[in-house]
Amino acid sequence: MECKKCGKKVTKSTKFCTNCGEEVIFEEAKKTTSTKAAKAVKARAEKVEAVKVEEPKKEVKKESNGLAIAGMVLGIVGLVLTLIFNVASILIFLLPLLGLIFSIVAKGKKGFKIAGLVTSIIAIILEVLFLLLGIFVFSSFMSIFGEYIGNSSRGEDPHGRWVCAPFSSSTGSYNTDVNSVDDEDKTILQLGEDGRYIYGPYLDTDNNHYAGYYMYDIEYDKNEENISNGYKFIEIDGDVDEYINKGIKGSTYNKTFDMEMELFRDYGYDKALIIFPSTYNMYICER
Repeated sequence: MECKKCGKKVTKSTKFCTNCGEEVIFEEAKKTTSTKAAKAVKARAEKVEAVKVEEPKKEVKKESNGLAIAGMVLGIVGLVLTLIFNVASILIFLLPLLGLIFSIVAKGKKGFKIAGLVTSIIAIILEVLFLLLGIFVFSSFMSIFGEYIGNSSRGEDPHGRWVCAPFSSSTGSYNTDVNSVDDEDKTILQLGEDGRYIYGPYLDTDNNHYAGYYMYDIEYDKNEENISNGYKFIEIDGDVDEYINKGIKGSTYNKTFDMEMELFRDYGYDKALIIFPSTYNMYICER
């Protein structure tokens, strides 16, 4: 074998070149050394692998779109029903309300979630607006027709709030429209179902009135028709336990409140002629 540095032949027993002093390494020794080194590296690697703790794999949860889709569907259905029926309904209101709840708790795709939130909120707002509108319409209806509904009593019942205008048999007519008479000439007669009455001028009944309790009686047998020439006759007897004149309480001594009412059948008994026997004053009244 030759020295790799100077090329002089050396023997296997020679460790250093006698010519240049270079260390002599034979191929067999080199291969053996490399093999040992490789085995050592492999052994170390196997030991490391043996002690290495395998990390658990993280499970990737797939997001569910179920609640988001349900919220969107309920919101759309609630909105459509609200626009179709234009009314405030508990059933319709529950749909977008559930849709809003589902959309809030949903963890699915944002598209479904946002669509459910928007449609549900719009439907709920519309339902609230329709509810407020319904309350306003109902209260307006009651304010306009409540007096008529509460006071209009057919037949022999005289209860109600009567607005009266002076009447003269020589110049007046039963067809007189009380509303056409000046307010300062009109009076108010309130006959309550509790037996309490109040009577006074139309413009200032609070500060000028008679009040007390009354009883009424039909002049004919109640089992009969009680109608004569289109009228129904009722007698009203009352006492006076309160007399207010210009806001001051006055004496009730020798004051009476008796009258006769003639209800007109042709006006549904909501028009009457009132006569005070003590003074012979007559009034045409409507309720």
